[in-house]
Amino acid sequence: AFGGPAPNAWFGPWLSDAILGFLVPAVLFVFWKCKGARVWGFLVIYNSIGAFDYSQGLLTQALSPMPIEMASASTVYIGIGIFMFFQLIALGLLFQRDIVDHYFEK
Repeated sequence: AFGGPAPNAWFGPWLSDAILGFLVPAVLFVFWKCKGARVWGFLVIYNSIGAFDYSQGLLTQALSPMPIEMASASTVYIGIGIFMFFQLIALGLLFQRDIVDHYFEK
């Protein structure tokens, strides 16, 4: 329906990737310059949505695989899997005591 060799099921993950990507400069600014419970919560939510987005990419690859001329299945799984792992690490780091203390510091 959208043209091109990629399955239409990939439209959702690509759209959410674009939205999350456009938010990166604002997230980095907030991460470096701001403190508080709301900032910490925003970072937790942003990273949680990012990890969920990667899980949706893995599910989409399983249900509607990319054509081999675009990327091999192993390349897609490994690429998305590695970045999902990094996203989960970032999310876990936000719950470290010193990080929580930094954002909740008065």
